Amino acid sequence: KKKKKLPYLRALFGDVKFVSGDLLTCQRKAENHLVRQLLEGLGVKPFSNPREVIQSHILPTFRTDQWKEKERKVIVSYLLYIFYESKREKSILRDGLRDDLKDCVVFATNHGLIPLKENRIHFCEEFLSSPVFNFEKNFPELNSLSVDSMYAKLADDDKDVRGSLKIFLRRLGIEETMIIKKTEETFSCEEVKKSPFAETADRKS
Repeated sequence: KKKKKLPYLRALFGDVKFVSGDLLTCQRKAENHLVRQLLEGLGVKPFSNPREVIQSHILPTFRTDQWKEKERKVIVSYLLYIFYESKREKSILRDGLRDDLKDCVVFATNHGLIPLKENRIHFCEEFLSSPVFNFEKNFPELNSLSVDSMYAKLADDDKDVRGSLKIFLRRLGIEETMIIKKTEETFSCEEVKKSPFAETADRKS
């Protein structure tokens, strides 16, 4: 059965620089091996090794200002690539790699590209278990941040896959609910009369 090429891969392949395949078309296997060794000695990394792609391309982009120059779909493709590769091989995010990612990851959001470390970002509508948690629509005055819907649209349409992707994003720090902190405030009678609590205050008086 032919594997379906997921849309996010097009954005990733367009971002990563590849050496020409013509370099490895020698007739003798021994010569191809020598060319491969030469390229590795020059710093060329194998794309077939996901950890190499993450450590040598994705993390450096997040850690520097390079991410500011990337298109939104490219930033989305980074996390989708890590998600799918970690599904195939769980050990990819071990040895502190997940923590390294959490420390510098940048998300495409409804307000552009945003570093997670400096902000609180919520799930977009496509990932929500209830419309109640759609803060962007229900509480527009909060100007809340939510992940771009492209994360869901460029991933597989399968519900189980989307559920796994949600868990992956949550482990990185994306939030579904809003954290409410209790604080004490003092209001004058005039302020209460002009507030939404005016009707409640009148019934109590």
